[in-house]
Amino acid sequence: MDDLLRQVPTSRRNLSRRFKLETGEGVQAFIQRLRIDRAKLLLETSSTPVEQIVEEVGYHDPSAFARQFKRHTKLTPKQYRQRYSLSHGNGRDARANGSDARPTTASMAAVGADDLGATSRRRSRAPPWSAAPRRREH
Repeated sequence: MDDLLRQVPTSRRNLSRRFKLETGEGVQAFIQRLRIDRAKLLLETSSTPVEQIVEEVGYHDPSAFARQFKRHTKLTPKQYRQRYSLSHGNGRDARANGSDARPTTASMAAVGADDLGATSRRRSRAPPWSAAPRRREH
Protein backbone atom coordinates (compact mmCIF):
# COMPACT_ATOMS: atom_id res chain seq x y z
CA MET A 1 0.00 0.00 0.00
CA ASP A 2 2.89 2.35 0.75
CA ASP A 3 4.23 1.90 -2.80
CA LEU A 4 0.81 2.80 -4.15
CA LEU A 5 0.57 5.87 -1.92
CA ARG A 6 3.92 7.10 -3.26
CA GLN A 7 2.45 7.01 -6.78
CA VAL A 8 -0.93 8.50 -5.93
CA PRO A 9 -1.15 12.01 -4.43
CA THR A 10 -3.74 11.35 -1.71
CA SER A 11 -4.03 10.15 1.86
CA ARG A 12 -4.18 6.48 2.83
CA ARG A 13 -7.72 6.88 4.13
CA ASN A 14 -8.96 8.66 1.01
CA LEU A 15 -7.34 6.12 -1.30
CA SER A 16 -8.82 3.21 0.66
CA ARG A 17 -12.28 4.77 0.72
CA ARG A 18 -12.33 5.60 -2.99
CA PHE A 19 -10.85 2.28 -3.99
CA LYS A 20 -13.49 0.36 -2.05
CA LEU A 21 -16.24 2.57 -3.48
CA GLU A 22 -15.11 1.82 -7.03
CA THR A 23 -14.15 -1.83 -6.78
CA GLY A 24 -16.21 -3.21 -3.92
CA GLU A 25 -13.16 -4.45 -2.04
CA GLY A 26 -10.35 -2.92 -0.03
CA VAL A 27 -6.89 -2.26 -1.40
CA GLN A 28 -5.25 -4.93 0.77
CA ALA A 29 -7.86 -7.54 -0.21
CA PHE A 30 -7.35 -6.64 -3.87
CA ILE A 31 -3.56 -6.96 -3.61
CA GLN A 32 -3.91 -10.23 -1.75
CA ARG A 33 -6.27 -11.60 -4.41
CA LEU A 34 -3.81 -10.58 -7.15
CA ARG A 35 -1.00 -12.37 -5.33
CA ILE A 36 -3.06 -15.54 -4.93
CA ASP A 37 -4.17 -15.40 -8.58
CA ARG A 38 -0.54 -14.99 -9.66
CA ALA A 39 0.47 -17.95 -7.47
CA LYS A 40 -2.32 -20.05 -9.00
CA LEU A 41 -1.04 -19.27 -12.49
CA LEU A 42 2.53 -20.17 -11.52
CA LEU A 43 1.37 -23.41 -9.89
CA GLU A 44 -0.59 -24.31 -13.04
CA THR A 45 2.07 -23.46 -15.60
CA SER A 46 5.46 -24.02 -13.99
CA SER A 47 7.37 -26.49 -11.90
CA THR A 48 8.78 -23.70 -9.73
CA PRO A 49 8.98 -24.86 -6.10
CA VAL A 50 6.18 -23.51 -3.89
CA GLU A 51 8.75 -21.85 -1.61
CA GLN A 52 10.02 -19.79 -4.55
CA ILE A 53 6.48 -18.94 -5.69
CA VAL A 54 5.75 -17.66 -2.17
CA GLU A 55 8.59 -15.14 -2.52
CA GLU A 56 7.77 -14.28 -6.14
CA VAL A 57 4.22 -13.23 -5.25
CA GLY A 58 5.36 -11.07 -2.34
CA TYR A 59 4.91 -13.17 0.79
CA HIS A 60 7.70 -13.55 3.30
CA ASP A 61 6.10 -16.22 5.47
CA PRO A 62 5.23 -19.52 3.72
CA SER A 63 2.69 -20.47 6.39
CA ALA A 64 0.85 -17.14 6.02
CA PHE A 65 0.80 -17.68 2.26
CA ALA A 66 -0.52 -21.23 2.68
CA ARG A 67 -3.32 -20.02 4.98
CA GLN A 68 -4.37 -17.29 2.53
CA PHE A 69 -4.10 -19.62 -0.44
CA LYS A 70 -6.30 -22.21 1.22
CA ARG A 71 -8.80 -19.53 2.26
CA HIS A 72 -9.13 -18.42 -1.38
CA THR A 73 -9.01 -21.81 -3.14
CA LYS A 74 -10.05 -24.37 -0.50
CA LEU A 75 -6.86 -26.25 -1.45
CA THR A 76 -3.26 -26.20 -0.31
CA PRO A 77 -0.76 -25.01 -2.94
CA LYS A 78 0.41 -28.60 -3.43
CA GLN A 79 -3.16 -29.89 -3.88
CA TYR A 80 -3.90 -27.04 -6.29
CA ARG A 81 -0.84 -27.88 -8.41
CA GLN A 82 -1.75 -31.58 -8.47
CA ARG A 83 -5.29 -30.81 -9.60
CA TYR A 84 -4.69 -27.98 -12.08
CA SER A 85 -1.12 -28.27 -13.32
CA LEU A 86 -0.91 -28.19 -17.10
CA SER A 87 1.95 -30.71 -16.92
CA HIS A 88 -0.49 -33.31 -15.52
CA GLY A 89 -2.72 -32.95 -18.57
CA ASN A 90 -5.79 -31.81 -16.66
CA GLY A 91 -5.03 -28.12 -16.00
CA ARG A 92 -7.55 -25.61 -17.26
CA ASP A 93 -9.69 -28.34 -18.84
CA ALA A 94 -10.65 -29.59 -15.38
CA ARG A 95 -11.69 -26.11 -14.34
CA ALA A 96 -13.66 -25.60 -17.55
CA ASN A 97 -15.86 -28.46 -16.37
CA GLY A 98 -16.83 -26.46 -13.29
CA SER A 99 -14.50 -27.97 -10.72
CA ASP A 100 -13.22 -24.56 -9.52
CA ALA A 101 -15.72 -21.94 -8.40
CA ARG A 102 -13.35 -18.99 -9.10
CA PRO A 103 -11.16 -19.64 -12.11
CA THR A 104 -7.95 -17.74 -12.58
CA THR A 105 -7.81 -15.57 -15.64
CA ALA A 106 -4.38 -15.17 -17.10
CA SER A 107 -4.90 -11.47 -17.51
CA MET A 108 -5.78 -10.94 -13.85
CA ALA A 109 -3.05 -13.21 -12.53
CA ALA A 110 -0.43 -11.60 -14.72
CA VAL A 111 -1.19 -8.16 -13.27
CA GLY A 112 1.38 -7.08 -10.74
CA ALA A 113 0.88 -4.85 -7.74
CA ASP A 114 2.35 -2.01 -9.83
CA ASP A 115 -0.66 -2.15 -12.16
CA LEU A 116 -3.38 -1.77 -9.54
CA GLY A 117 -5.19 1.00 -11.39
CA ALA A 118 -5.55 -1.13 -14.51
CA THR A 119 -7.74 -3.88 -13.08
CA SER A 120 -10.72 -3.93 -10.79
CA ARG A 121 -13.92 -5.89 -10.36
CA ARG A 122 -16.00 -3.03 -11.67
CA ARG A 123 -14.47 -1.36 -14.68
CA SER A 124 -14.39 2.39 -14.48
CA ARG A 125 -13.11 5.00 -16.89
CA ALA A 126 -10.39 6.13 -14.51
CA PRO A 127 -8.79 4.77 -11.36
CA PRO A 128 -10.74 5.69 -8.21
CA TRP A 129 -8.07 8.06 -6.92
CA SER A 130 -8.02 10.18 -10.08
CA ALA A 131 -11.61 11.35 -9.83
CA ALA A 132 -12.32 14.77 -8.37
CA PRO A 133 -13.51 14.62 -4.76
CA ARG A 134 -17.26 14.48 -4.37
CA ARG A 135 -18.95 17.05 -2.19
CA ARG A 136 -20.98 15.76 0.68
CA GLU A 137 -24.56 16.84 0.67
CA HIS A 138 -26.09 17.74 4.00
